[in-house]
Amino acid sequence: MNGQSGFRLASILQTIGSENILVDEGWYNQDKHEYFLKNDKIFSKEIEGYIRFPRKAKLFTPKNNLTTNEWYTYNLKEIEKFLEIKINQKYFIKNMSNGDEPFLIPSKLIPTFSNNHLQYAITWFVMSFAFFVLFLVYLKKNK
Repeated sequence: MNGQSGFRLASILQTIGSENILVDEGWYNQDKHEYFLKNDKIFSKEIEGYIRFPRKAKLFTPKNNLTTNEWYTYNLKEIEKFLEIKINQKYFIKNMSNGDEPFLIPSKLIPTFSNNHLQYAITWFVMSFAFFVLFLVYLKKNK
């Protein structure tokens, strides 16, 4: 985050109905990594967050490494296999609540709207130009 090395913390939320859901708790700096490796606290609290659907890994994203517990994408099937518990396979939750650790930075809701007006304008201009050229060719052949 902002040019610093760090990790995203994920945990399991068990609902009242005993469903397990993956929760992205937020980002922390690399120098706090030992704290989370040794931390085995179990919390019972409400969280505020939003639902995200897992995305496929991009071309240059490294593969998740289950042996070293290094995760680059939220592949819920792999996470379920690693944790050896059944988790919800449709979505995970991005936590926006502040936790007990002040150095854990929760996710922020950043709407991502598609804003490709220039791309759309260029596409339609090129298509209209191509149809105009085809129309001229048609007129020339039928004279």
